[in-house]
Amino acid sequence: MNIRKTAISAVAALSMLPAAVFADHESNRGSYDYARVTDVQPIYRTVRSSQPVESCWNEEVARYDDQRDQAPRGNAGRTIVGGLLGGLVGSQIGGGRGRDAAMVAGVLIGSAVANDHAQRDDYYREQARRGRDDGRYTEVVQRCSVTQEYYEEEVMDGYRVSYEYAGATYTTRMSQDPGNRVRVLVSVRPAQD
Repeated sequence: MNIRKTAISAVAALSMLPAAVFADHESNRGSYDYARVTDVQPIYRTVRSSQPVESCWNEEVARYDDQRDQAPRGNAGRTIVGGLLGGLVGSQIGGGRGRDAAMVAGVLIGSAVANDHAQRDDYYREQARRGRDDGRYTEVVQRCSVTQEYYEEEVMDGYRVSYEYAGATYTTRMSQDPGNRVRVLVSVRPAQD
């Protein structure tokens, strides 16, 4: 009978405990409540960052371009016309076989003179256009370079929050400002002797 009375007394004593405390003891999880926030201080940290900066400037660069070594362009027409005129003049000189030889010589000489004249005209025209005599000239070229510019800035790294619960003051670090109150986990456990 004593065992039975003890069991009934134990059940009666346990039923008198609040359900939340009984659940805390069994699961070790606790319950939630709210504590009053007494102080919030932002926490800053210094961060070193960099960004690419492009700088550009104009620079004169020497170039060399010898147009005299290139084949003349557009001189074929002058050479042909010179050859025809030379042939016409040569055909007026002499008679018989001498006339044929004079005509061939006139074609060759007229073509050579016209071609030479056309080349000189092209060369001097090109030199006058570029403003140089020896093929050297300067050209303005834009140069750019990219460098890293370093700077430091203060960034917010969280909040130091002080709060009061059951007459005691606590301080913790939080990622955001909780406002006037903060949710706390309350756990009650039996004291070990």
